[in-house]
Amino acid sequence: MEKPWSQELLKTGEILHLATLREDGAPTLRPVNFVYWEGKVYIHTGPKSGKIAQIRHDPRVCFEIEQVMAYVPAKEEPCSATYSCRSIVAEGRARLITANEKKREILQKMMEKYQPEGGYRPISLKDTEMVAIVEIEVQALSEKNHLRE
Repeated sequence: MEKPWSQELLKTGEILHLATLREDGAPTLRPVNFVYWEGKVYIHTGPKSGKIAQIRHDPRVCFEIEQVMAYVPAKEEPCSATYSCRSIVAEGRARLITANEKKREILQKMMEKYQPEGGYRPISLKDTEMVAIVEIEVQALSEKNHLRE
């Protein structure tokens, strides 16, 4: 059962670190913008990006979202410096969203998250054709609550 703070982190986290698998099986990690909506994670990318090719080859993905609260300096022992933070790591399966209306809806949710003050024009059909939208269904999630004083 997910803790309330992990649900909040899925909703409000700023950067998601997405791991995909290359054709040779090697993992690759990238920071991406994302939105958590209706129980799934969505990212946008270029339609010809490496992420898309890798997801088409193998839809298994892993991601991490972290919320850093504060740096905790070492008091006496040099290696005791740390961070107060929370993070989630999730495994899932990715698929491409192809329906333009769904893509438009997801792009709108992303804009509302990252630019809540508005100031941008409405998202058009042309906008949806220029991007790829990836949906990630989370299959396993672990939480780390590393709060320090």
